[in-house]
Amino acid sequence: MHTEEWELNRLRWNDVKPKELRSPSTFWAGEHFVLNARTTDNGISTTKAIKVEVAAERIGSTTLASTDKKKVRLSYRH
Repeated sequence: MHTEEWELNRLRWNDVKPKELRSPSTFWAGEHFVLNARTTDNGISTTKAIKVEVAAERIGSTTLASTDKKKVRLSYRH
């Protein structure tokens, strides 16, 4: 997912260059981005995710960790 700032850049680009549109899935080289993960929570199991490991080709890897143990949404801003 784009950061708010980069999403505004993408939308401005599309306004200025309508023949060279960039879709929401297109990222610029060097652009910062946000990773989100929603893990399974069926409401019955006591098993909860404590981390999600992410690897991106030619970028590297990181671990997403929840700051709220009651939630199953994890985020990382690069």
